[in-house]
Amino acid sequence: MPVLVAAVVVVGLLCVLDLLLTLGTIRRLREHSELLTKLTSVLRGDSSAVLSDPGVREGARVESFIATATSGEIVSGAALPAEALVGFFDPGCEPCEKVRPEFIRYAAGRPGGRDTVLAAISSRPDETPSPAWIAELDAVARVFVGPAAEAVQTAFGVSTWPTVCTVADGRITASGATLSALRAPAAV
Repeated sequence: MPVLVAAVVVVGLLCVLDLLLTLGTIRRLREHSELLTKLTSVLRGDSSAVLSDPGVREGARVESFIATATSGEIVSGAALPAEALVGFFDPGCEPCEKVRPEFIRYAAGRPGGRDTVLAAISSRPDETPSPAWIAELDAVARVFVGPAAEAVQTAFGVSTWPTVCTVADGRITASGATLSALRAPAAV
């Protein structure tokens, strides 16, 4: 009889463990399914689909780069100013259209002016940034397009648009798809 009770308890514990593992697996499958759906939309050219992970991680080191801005300025990753603000945009991206004006307003109010702000505009052969896009961003930032934008994007490890981040001492201090990711709450 005690052996039977022990066997029932063991089987019950195994069933509970199996249930917990199954629920965890279902949760992960749902997360992966959502990511796969978004990725498929992006690959099909749906520019309104935005992946929530920009690939940029807080604390990550910015790789070395040298790029020429549209104004002719040469910018080096090693010479980024303290607390630099960096934005990555794509001209065919609907969320970029929403974030870009906020980025411009935010950058305009930063101490140090455009020397502390970078903007990289990704461009595909079928979608080039409009001169208006470049001019609006150039008023508040050093702007990069084409191969220069790719160099900056690679140095930061950006994989989705829009992405905004701040950099200090060659490391990313905050990042996200919107400016709200940069506005950390005050320490308590």
